[in-house]
Amino acid sequence: MNNNAKKAVIIGITILIATAFFAVWKSYRMPASTEAVTPQAMSEQSTGPRVTIGDTTITVTVADTEAVRQQGLSGKESLAQDEGMLFFFDTPGKYGFWMKDMHFPIDIIWIDAGWQIVDVTHTLTPETYPKVFFPQASVQYVLEVPAGFSTQHKLLIGQLVQFEK
Repeated sequence: MNNNAKKAVIIGITILIATAFFAVWKSYRMPASTEAVTPQAMSEQSTGPRVTIGDTTITVTVADTEAVRQQGLSGKESLAQDEGMLFFFDTPGKYGFWMKDMHFPIDIIWIDAGWQIVDVTHTLTPETYPKVFFPQASVQYVLEVPAGFSTQHKLLIGQLVQFEK
């Protein structure tokens, strides 16, 4: 192969590598859709996972690892009325919760594997620590919300819960 042919191959390979690099970089930088992203769409995307019970929807932090479940809301200073923490467990059981290192009262909504409310514990205060609270039936999900939330929104045992990532 002569020098001109070698240069042409090197330039061709360089262009190929640069094109591949640019394509990968662009896929990380550009949205998947070519449609304009509206402020409303950005707001909806940034809200995170949501739980809906009846007509009420709240944004939740998902606790789906042992470390996050152990931390829970401990140490957090407050929880907005439209916020909660949703605990996921691998298998149904009667999981205990306590108010260690909590700074505000909460309601605990106990949810079975079929996403149905099976129990509600109202207005747990930090002063109840070290008492441990358990549901009346096996659960696979537990939703912690600000105290009074379950009464204010008239949540009932048997009511279905919807989770949206």
